[in-house]
Amino acid sequence: MEQSKGGVLPNGSINITPKTPNLPVENWQPAEPLYSEWVTANDNGCYNWAPDASTMLKDEPFNQTTTDCSHYQTRTRQDREQETTTLEYRNVGEPTIIGQNNTYSATRTATGTASCSYSRDVNGTPDTYWYAGTDSSKDEYLVYVNGVEIKAANGSNRTGFTLNGITYRRGVTVRSSTTSEYVFYRYYDVCK
Repeated sequence: MEQSKGGVLPNGSINITPKTPNLPVENWQPAEPLYSEWVTANDNGCYNWAPDASTMLKDEPFNQTTTDCSHYQTRTRQDREQETTTLEYRNVGEPTIIGQNNTYSATRTATGTASCSYSRDVNGTPDTYWYAGTDSSKDEYLVYVNGVEIKAANGSNRTGFTLNGITYRRGVTVRSSTTSEYVFYRYYDVCK
């Protein structure tokens, strides 16, 4: 077409430029958000432990349980979108804080704090004790409080009873013992 090639157009008048392909159109679509791990922000503690330590024998270990524990947890949510051709992700907006209040159960070891007393003819102090026989013919227990017999019944293995709305319990430790007519007695604290 140009004169150097036998054409009629002046040389250099034809400029061939390669065609640039059109850039692809980006197509961003919502994608699964990212979540951080849950973090405890505030431990509200545990309440209403049972049984109450005051109902258990003094110095006796026992397990308490509760279903009234709670803590407040938070985590972040980052919304994202993904390009459908390149599969690239990008964040959308700022992270959002999500919170939740969780309740749970717990168990712990506690020590009894019941009020316990023990005395036997000491300096004129009125007797307060629980004793139990071990002979089958005298399989009984007897409880004195401030010098007054408040309970006598069969069952040397008995460890508690309720009288006039007060629950009495036999202490854990044997305070003393006696033997009479082949009957072995053990003396304990009286707890309430």
